[in-house]
Amino acid sequence: MYEREKGIFFNDLSGAALEDATLSRLLGMPQVLLTPHQGFATEKALTEIAQTTYHSLQSWHEGKTGPHELHYSH
Repeated sequence: MYEREKGIFFNDLSGAALEDATLSRLLGMPQVLLTPHQGFATEKALTEIAQTTYHSLQSWHEGKTGPHELHYSH
């Protein structure tokens, strides 16, 4: 487990110099596969995400404000 992943994954760091020697070494090893943290990917968490999404879409379809709706101010 590599615990200093913040800001590394989901960003295009092509051509950027990595300041982390440990990560640089890991990336240079052909037998190492690096992936982002997947701790959220439990059955319970994914079920809750699906239920929240369903209820948000149902509220939108009915013209109601959902409990998780974001409000933006200009």
